[in-house]
Amino acid sequence: MFVLNSIEMNKMDCLETNDQTSRVLKKCGLALLITGMLTAGNSFAQEDTFVPTNNLGRVEGTELQRRTGNAVQAVCGGFLNNGVDETRDDVALQQNLFAACGAMVHTNNRLQDNGGPTALDIGLTAADLNSALQNVAGEEIAAAGSLATESAYNQTDLVSTRFAAILSQINRLQVSALNLNGTGGLLMAKQFRSDAVGGNAGSEESGSGLASEIPLGAYVNVSGGIADRSVTDGEDGFDGSASSVVVGADYRVGASSIIGAALGYEAANVDFTVNTNVSGGSFDSEQTNLSAYLLTFEGNSYIDMVASFSAGSYDLERQVVIPNLLAGTDDFLINSTALGNPDSSSLRLSFGGGREFVQDKITYAPFGRISLLNLTIDGYEETGAQELDLRVEEQQIDSLALGVGARVVYTISTSRAVVLPQLTVEWHHEFKDDERQIISTYVHDPREIPLTLITDAPDRDYFTIGLGVSSVFSSGLQMYADVKSVVGLENITQSALGAGFRYEF
Repeated sequence: MFVLNSIEMNKMDCLETNDQTSRVLKKCGLALLITGMLTAGNSFAQEDTFVPTNNLGRVEGTELQRRTGNAVQAVCGGFLNNGVDETRDDVALQQNLFAACGAMVHTNNRLQDNGGPTALDIGLTAADLNSALQNVAGEEIAAAGSLATESAYNQTDLVSTRFAAILSQINRLQVSALNLNGTGGLLMAKQFRSDAVGGNAGSEESGSGLASEIPLGAYVNVSGGIADRSVTDGEDGFDGSASSVVVGADYRVGASSIIGAALGYEAANVDFTVNTNVSGGSFDSEQTNLSAYLLTFEGNSYIDMVASFSAGSYDLERQVVIPNLLAGTDDFLINSTALGNPDSSSLRLSFGGGREFVQDKITYAPFGRISLLNLTIDGYEETGAQELDLRVEEQQIDSLALGVGARVVYTISTSRAVVLPQLTVEWHHEFKDDERQIISTYVHDPREIPLTLITDAPDRDYFTIGLGVSSVFSSGLQMYADVKSVVGLENITQSALGAGFRYEF
C-alpha cells in the first residue's frame, strides 16, 4: 500500500505554485496538497433531509450537487488517509481520481475562504464548481427509471409507445380489436355486427356478430411519439422520440372469450438538455415486449387480464466536463464521455373491465383497470471517463396504478364500412412508486465510497386524452388511427400518433 502521508516534501513550496494543477503535481506530488482537507467516512446521511459531513457538501447548490460534493471530498479523504491500493492494476487512475477530487476541494476552499489548502485550485466560480459537481454525479441514469414509472401507464393505450424505457418503460397492450384497455384504437370485436354495414350499426338488437363467425384475427400496429422533460434540481431535462411496431393475433374461444398474444419492438432516443450544469449526452434504447391476454365478455360488459414481459437495453452517453480556468479559457481538467450499457427487464400484470351503453348511434363506455409493474434496471460499469467512470448499482422499481376513464363513440354507417370516431379520457393514479435512491461508486475508488442520488417523486395523478377513428369493413378488415396526449404531469409533456390494421380470417 502506498501511503501518501509518508511523502516528505516542503509544504510551502507546494503552496507557492498554484497556477496550474499539472505544475503543482510535478513540483509537489499529490500528498501534502490535500493535507488539511476535512475527511469523511464511507457513508453519509441518507435521511429525507440531507446533512453534509464536509465542506464540499456545503456548497450553495442543489441537493444533487451537495450530495455529490460530500461524496467527492469523502473519496479524497479516503485517499489521504489510506493512499492508493497498489495491489490493483489501476494505480494511475486512482491517482488521477485523487487529483480531480483535490482540484474541486481546493477550489471550494478558496471560495469558502475556510483556511484549507488551495494549491490545486482551478479558478472556478461558485456556479462553475456546482456545474463540475453535477458533471461527475451521473444523474442521467435517473431518466430511464423516471420514464418507466411516470410514462408507463399514460401510454398503455398507445399500442407501441412504451416510451420510458429510456429508458426501461412498460406498455399495457391495446390489443387491436379487443381493446383490452377500454380505450382508443379498435373496439371489441363483439361490437361489430354483421348487419352493421349500411344498416343498424350500434343497435342492441343487431345480428349474431362478426366475431362469432370469424374466430381468428391478426394485426399490425405502428406508433410514434415525442416527449419533453423539463430540468429539475434532481434530474436532467431531455427531448425524446420513439417509434415501435406490434404484431399480434387473437382467437375466439367459445361464445364469449378471446385469447391472444402480441410481440412488440420499440426504438427510442433521448437527448439531454445542455445547460449550465449539464454538458450534454444521450441514450438510445431498444425494447422487446411479449404479451398474452384474455378477454371475457357477457352482453355489453367485459373483463380482461394482460400479462407482459419486456427486455430492454440502453446505450447511455454523458459528457463529463470540468474546466481549468487558471490554465486558460479553453483548457479542461476533465473533458470526456462516459459510456454505459445497462439492460432492463420488467413484468406487468393488468386486470380491468368495462361496460358499453348504446343510445342510438352513440356508445358510452366507462372502464377501469388496476396494474402492477416490476421493473429492474441492471447494475453496470461505465467506460470512457477514465478516473471518473461510475459503477451504478441495480435499480428496482415497483408500481401499483389505477386507471379509470370513459370512451364516447359515434357510429357512422355506409354501404362499405362502419366508421367510428371516438374520444377517450382516462385518469391515472399511482399508489406505490416513490422517489428512489440510485447508488453508485467511482470505479477507481478502492474504498467504494457511495454517491447517492435521489430521483424526483413520480406524479401521483395525471390524464390521457385521445382522439381517433376506426373503420370496420365488411371484408373483415379493420383500420384505426389516433392521436393522444398526456396532461397533468409536472415535468413531462408527451404525445403520440398511432395507426394499425387487423384482418380476420
